[in-house]
Amino acid sequence: MYRRHPPWHQAAPRFARGFAGFCPGPGLVALGMGEGKALVFTAAMLTGMIVFEGIERRKSLRAEPAI
Repeated sequence: MYRRHPPWHQAAPRFARGFAGFCPGPGLVALGMGEGKALVFTAAMLTGMIVFEGIERRKSLRAEPAI
């Protein structure tokens, strides 16, 4: 089923990546190299992923069952 997303849905990840200077893949590589900024970026990325999953699970539990 197609869902409509808020207008910031596409802009927020791009802004965050540009602001931090990392994309997820290179961020993990930089973390392995011991860069401090990469640690902050990776922690924020994982936190965002966990929060997003929690919100999506709540939405799916509230949704009416399909017939």
